[in-house]
Amino acid sequence: MTLTRDGRVEATNYENARVASNITITTFVRDVFPDFYRQTFANAAQPNTVMTEYAWDMAWCDPCAGDPLSNEQLRELGISWLKEIPNAARDVFVTRMHIQYDKTTFQKDLMMRITDDKGNFQGRYIMNVPFNGKITCDAGVQYVRDTRRRMQQEAKNLQDLTGWARRTIDTRIRQSVPAVYQY
Repeated sequence: MTLTRDGRVEATNYENARVASNITITTFVRDVFPDFYRQTFANAAQPNTVMTEYAWDMAWCDPCAGDPLSNEQLRELGISWLKEIPNAARDVFVTRMHIQYDKTTFQKDLMMRITDDKGNFQGRYIMNVPFNGKITCDAGVQYVRDTRRRMQQEAKNLQDLTGWARRTIDTRIRQSVPAVYQY
């Protein structure tokens, strides 16, 4: 993780990429999220590539990944330019990067530069929870059809992200949603 005044940090001597983001996935993933993310990262990580997971201006968040760091925490991390005001974090931009390496990759020290890019980014995965009540109207019947189609796409997205077997994904979906949505 890096903290700067001016913007996102990136590698200068290796490729830069961003983790997949804004993708709908099935709801059972919330129960296995660490495994999901490890596999998603392993699937996407290329040799000699630095993956940006998060880049954000600490002055605000929407949605917040966590509470902003306090002025005291920022000072402990070496931030020397803070002003003595309640929300000094407005002068801090955080970049979180992730790499996967072995003895054949990243043989040179990682060199970085500060960019002027202050665009906010975070790996984000969307889970749409299907309605779990009694469906008694025509609109509800259409909702069930649409939800089944959406879940098919979510299963495909999950398979593309992780490489998990489609049969395994479909089984987990059947175990995690009401029977009316089974496909």
